[in-house]
Amino acid sequence: IVEQMVDSLEENIRDMFKSWEQEPAYKIYEIVHKRRVKLDRAVGIGAAAGAFVPLLAERMQCQSFVHSLSPVANALGAAVSRPTLSLLLHADTQQKSYYLNLEGISGQVSRNFQLADAKELAKKHLQELARKRGMEAYASQHEFFLEEQFNMIRGWSTMGKLFDVGIQIVPGVINEFEGVHDR
Repeated sequence: IVEQMVDSLEENIRDMFKSWEQEPAYKIYEIVHKRRVKLDRAVGIGAAAGAFVPLLAERMQCQSFVHSLSPVANALGAAVSRPTLSLLLHADTQQKSYYLNLEGISGQVSRNFQLADAKELAKKHLQELARKRGMEAYASQHEFFLEEQFNMIRGWSTMGKLFDVGIQIVPGVINEFEGVHDR
């Protein structure tokens, strides 16, 4: 099983490097000096890293590094991960309504509702849901991952607009995290 895992990792890494090398060149220097990507170190974390990372590094002819806290790295990461929340808002100005993908939330919008209004409404709901779930400290750290607007046309007239907006609390670490200290 370890050999199969190392085979799979090696193949995927080589494929990834090949795709990077085949990206279009935009500068003369890049054309003249073809880029070759080579692994210089294989770093592993997680309980199984000690079993396969040294083998992978040997095959790929590079250094191997598995931290002493590797077996608990995933747990440490989970312990300091910021809580996340995302939502999708769909608005239809022809129907004069909107709804969220969470908690059955819906409401009314005006016919002149715009993308900026949809983003503001999505942000308001994210902040409210974050507050209800005890995550309001992170609600201001948000990003939009979806912003779409479509005109609805019938005949030669615009009958309304559809908006789809996605917003999320940006993934990261909790505010209390101060880093790792060696003792």
